[in-house]
Formats: sequence, C-alpha cells, structure tokens
Amino acid sequence: MLRTSCATVVMLFAAGVSAHENSVGNVPDSDRLKVLVYSNTAYYRHPEIPAINRWLVLLGDKHTMHVDVTEHWKDLRPNELGKYDVLILNNANQLDKVIPGEQR
Repeated sequence: MLRTSCATVVMLFAAGVSAHENSVGNVPDSDRLKVLVYSNTAYYRHPEIPAINRWLVLLGDKHTMHVDVTEHWKDLRPNELGKYDVLILNNANQLDKVIPGEQR
C-alpha cells in the first residue's frame, strides 16, 4: 500500500511539474503553483518522511512551485488551505487522531 500511495503522489506531483516547466528562472511568486505538504502521523512514522518533504521542496523550487511543509492541523483550516493550489499528504496516517473532529 505504501508503494502505491508514494507512487501516486510522485506521479501527481510530476504531472504538475511537467505542466509548469516553462521558464524556471524569474517567475514571480504570484504565478507559482502553491503546494502544501502535510506529513503528520499518529501511528507509524516512516523514516523517509523528512527526506521526501525536502525533496518536494527542492523539486518545487526547481520547477517554479512554492512548496510549504507542515505537521500542524491548524494549517489545514479553510483560510490557510485557500492559499494553496495543491495539498499533498506525505505518509500522513490516522488523521482522525491528529486532526480534531470539527476540522476534519
């Protein structure tokens, strides 16, 4: 299951990368695709989560995307999420334990 989830995220992210690969150099922040990566866990914490988060940030920078990483549920509120075009769940698990019921 983990391989399928990771592969799906990588494929979706790569599709976004290829769609935004035009001029990497001087793209204003307002024109960049804004991505939020959420990687909080309640049970098993995969040891590669920090490395994947870093890779997503570096890949985003290389391909004119702005990538933020969070593990705090407050960053998933509507006002905060409204600032982003894409939400990636990086190995996040048991969301019912890390995100309050009214927020879910």
